[in-house]
Amino acid sequence: MLPFSNTFTTPSHPRVSTLAFVLATLCLDFDFALRKNSSHNIDSINAMDDINKTALTPVELLKADHAIRVASAHSQTLQQDLTTPSVAMHDSTIPLAPTPEIADLLSRVTALEASLAHQTHLNEVHEAHTGKNFREQRHVNKDRKLRLQQTMRVVENGMNDQCVETKKLEVRANSHALQLKEMKKRVERCASGGEYLEGICEGLQMEVEELKVEKRELQERVKELEEEVMVVKERDGVLEGRVKVLEQSIKGEMQFRPGRINIEKVPVLSAPQFAVGNYCLFSRFY
Repeated sequence: MLPFSNTFTTPSHPRVSTLAFVLATLCLDFDFALRKNSSHNIDSINAMDDINKTALTPVELLKADHAIRVASAHSQTLQQDLTTPSVAMHDSTIPLAPTPEIADLLSRVTALEASLAHQTHLNEVHEAHTGKNFREQRHVNKDRKLRLQQTMRVVENGMNDQCVETKKLEVRANSHALQLKEMKKRVERCASGGEYLEGICEGLQMEVEELKVEKRELQERVKELEEEVMVVKERDGVLEGRVKVLEQSIKGEMQFRPGRINIEKVPVLSAPQFAVGNYCLFSRFY
């Protein structure tokens, strides 16, 4: 940076004073831009916006270019003026007003700068709204992320609970499978026992049939014995009647012929013959 200050003294020669004034103005513009760049605090989100803000405007660039062109155009004249002081006495001043073309160009650049400033303002507003929307969307995304994390935690907890329940069901299924195996073994044992009992029942059924046959035979034998008993009872009744008749006849004989009755005990040889028991009556008369 050139060592120019804000205040300077103009030399006596008019051409030199004009050139010095232009160069001083150019240096002051550059110094102001550099100071502005050094004192600018980077607070924006995007670094490119900060660089664009610290850059020189088109008007400043045009002024600097115009100053450089004027300085280069008058450099030879300045050298001649410095070597020949007599010429400087005739040319008292250098026209400071710009040409119509430069004035038109400056007006257009000024309008362009105004439109650029307006567009920059619109861009800043748009960036502000965009940043606001971005922040809101970021908060929304954070909320969605938190809700998604909570949902994932709930889902993971549910999955863990389902895994625990599944393990419990597997344990119960294994225990049920073991119980089914034991029940199958018991059923097989019961089936074999049932077959054995069926064989025993068949044997018992055969024995029952045999016993039924024996029962029928015994019933027939009992009927035969009952018939024999009836016959014996009839004979016993007949013999009792005969005994009564004999007793009555004996009593009648004893009334007319008193005698001695000898009672001897003789064995009964034939029941139908005597039918009185072991005692027989023999009448002996003395």
